[in-house]
Parts: sequence; structure tokens; C-alpha cells
Amino acid sequence: MKLGTESYHGEQIFQWIWQKNAEDFSVMTNISKEFRESLALKFLISGLKIEEILSATDGSKKYRLNTEDKKMIETVFIPEAK
Repeated sequence: MKLGTESYHGEQIFQWIWQKNAEDFSVMTNISKEFRESLALKFLISGLKIEEILSATDGSKKYRLNTEDKKMIETVFIPEAK
């Protein structure tokens, strides 16, 4: 989605969410207030809730996750020898 802003904002938002664990655009102080408000109107920052973990004898794990809007995601962790 094009937002009509500078490309470096993507890196700033990434750092806030993944490195600083920001859960709200309002805390992103190196981004203009107007742009933060625009982001908050268009997007939601949310995590996933672990619904179920199934473990196999080989160490594999299957995770069932719920999103904020009640969608289900399944993912699998398969351990490697290294």
C-alpha cells in the first residue's frame, strides 16, 4: 500500500514494532504526529494469541494461533540436527 510518505518511514516503523515492541503508533516519536495519526486510522498493531501447541516425539511442534480479528493460523516448528 502506498502511503505517500518517505521510504525510510518503513524502517522506522519496523524498528519500533520489532526492536522496541511498540504496540501503538503514538509512541513512535521519530515519526510526525500527523503521520502517526494517519497510520492509526489505517492499521492495527496486534500480536497473536497461542491457542494450542501440539508436540511430536521428534521434537516438532504445531502451533495454532488466533489473530485479533479471530482468524486462525497454524504453523509448525521442525527441529534440525544442527
